[in-house]
This record gives sequence, structure tokens and C-alpha cells, in this order.
Amino acid sequence: MRKTIKLEFFTLFLTIVYTYFFVFNYSGKLFFFLFFVPDVSMVGYIFGNKLGAKVYNLGHNLILPSLLMIGSLICQQEIGIQLSLIWASHIYMDRTMGYGLKYQTGFKQTHLT
Repeated sequence: MRKTIKLEFFTLFLTIVYTYFFVFNYSGKLFFFLFFVPDVSMVGYIFGNKLGAKVYNLGHNLILPSLLMIGSLICQQEIGIQLSLIWASHIYMDRTMGYGLKYQTGFKQTHLT
């Protein structure tokens, strides 16, 4: 089952990357420059597991990039579309590797473990 879930996440990752580069023909430089920005949210763990999990999960849930995508499509803002695709691709890459949303009990305790 775990392999199926990872394959599912990997397929979504590839779909988003394909869409970014081949459907929208967006900038590779921007993609690679911003791809790991959501990982800055790990800084919250400096202040403990509780705050760390909240901050990390804020940067690694699919709600915010989805809302950004919807708003950007409605307002026809290409930069928002790009950012939401980059953000979502990062999340799906993390999920493919087994990194999920964090519980407050510790960094290694995720919704995928």
C-alpha cells in the first residue's frame, strides 16, 4: 500500500512539472530557484515541536497553493499560477519521499507514517 501511495504522489508531481514546463512553458530558472522555498518552514522547529509542526504544515499543505491557484486563475495572474504549481510540486515531491504533514510529537511523526 505504501508503494502505491508514493507512486500516486510521484505521478501528481510529474503531472504538475509537465504542466509547468510543457503546457504553460514557464521559466525553469524560477522553478529551480523557488522549488525548495517551502522548506524554510522547518525553521519553526527552533522554537519547539508544537510551533515547528504548525509552521511546517502551513508551508506543506495543499490548501494554500490550491487557493493561490484558484485566485490566480480567476484574476488571470500568471505569477500566482507559477508559484502555486511550484509549491504543489514541492509538496508532492516531499510526499513521494515519505515526508508528510507533521504531528506535534516530533519532526519524524507524520501523517504518512
